[in-house]
Amino acid sequence: MKKNIIFDLDGTIVDSRNGIEFALDYAFNNNNIVRNHGVDIGAPLDKIIKENTRNLEIDIINKVKEDFIKSYDEEGYKLTKTYQGIEKILEEINHETTITLITNKRKVPTQKILKFLKLDKYIKEFYCIDSMKNIYDKKSILEEWLKIKKAEPNDTIYVGDTMDDFYACETAKINFVGVEWGYGDISKKCIKIKKPKELKNILNDKPNK
Repeated sequence: MKKNIIFDLDGTIVDSRNGIEFALDYAFNNNNIVRNHGVDIGAPLDKIIKENTRNLEIDIINKVKEDFIKSYDEEGYKLTKTYQGIEKILEEINHETTITLITNKRKVPTQKILKFLKLDKYIKEFYCIDSMKNIYDKKSILEEWLKIKKAEPNDTIYVGDTMDDFYACETAKINFVGVEWGYGDISKKCIKIKKPKELKNILNDKPNK
């Protein structure tokens, strides 16, 4: 098995769309703003808010963000669900190696989601968009993680669901596995899986039948 196994959160381990939509609706309605319902789930919060508040003043944008955080951290995260088959594969991998989570999500809701869904017994180590200074996207989190852990990119696999995940891994020279049940459409040629159970063979360098 590869030495370092890293997972994305939104769209890979959990379906967080309902909770994010819930908090966005609250934040925009609370500020009397009609929002664009096309949301890039899994993107950093600042990007999601800015995509829906174009041409608005900065103080209004900040208020929308503040209301979103309040709603999501108190209630929205509870609408998150684990994808079918994910918990089983996490349990199996956890017996053999440490599972790391690297996500664009903030630390507070990440911790709450892992605890709420009882996934914290498998995932002990996680890095979020606000875990380190001067970190603004997944690419920079991955690069910083490699430095901190003194890890070899070739001994590392990142499991994600979007082209942003793919490009972040490409830049960091980390092996990428794309899941087809998430939010993204991974158009580049790479290893892809349709079901979580297929991941075990890939991690053990065995072809899926």
